Amino acid sequence: MKKISLLVIGLLGFVMLSFAQQKQVEITGEAFLEWKDGDPIATNVNGNALKTNVKDGKYSFTFQIDEPLFLYVVHEKGRGMINLMVSPGEKITISGSIREPEIKGAHLQADLEK
Repeated sequence: MKKISLLVIGLLGFVMLSFAQQKQVEITGEAFLEWKDGDPIATNVNGNALKTNVKDGKYSFTFQIDEPLFLYVVHEKGRGMINLMVSPGEKITISGSIREPEIKGAHLQADLEK
């Protein structure tokens, strides 16, 4: 009986963890030429400001959402901004240039750009 209870609890935990991971969004970007190490980068997710700094030429954000969301990734010193549409569970990479960013992994964004 204990083994069955532990198995059920473990299975429920696994299902809940899997569901939570599906809502997580990861954005990883390479700093554009105008963006230097230490520069502040920000976005806003459902009214919550998320901030990070460029480090070793990269930046990243991780957050959870329940539905698709339009957001901006902004250089806080006015050196550019990228807008994109994200969906729960996406792992997004941003590279290229500020004028022509290459966004991979944002499926709705790809549909908007067609």
